[in-house]
Amino acid sequence: MTGMGSDGVNGTRSIQEKGGQVYVQDEESSVGTPGQVAAAGLADATYPIASMAGEIVRRVAGRNSLSAVSLAEAESNQFRRSS
Repeated sequence: MTGMGSDGVNGTRSIQEKGGQVYVQDEESSVGTPGQVAAAGLADATYPIASMAGEIVRRVAGRNSLSAVSLAEAESNQFRRSS
């Protein structure tokens, strides 16, 4: 999760109530929502934005079909935007 504002705390609670996990951008590289989610004790993990995609792939690699995605591919695509 990245972003600004406090409305992400409520969204985070909803995600976790449905069994989802929430990974947030670290406070050193963010403002707003990520820090508020972490302060509320709702973050499952906190990462610097530059390594977030790779860390997520590492966390889920053994649990589902994302294990087929190479870490290098995930990291090289983390800043691409849809056209």
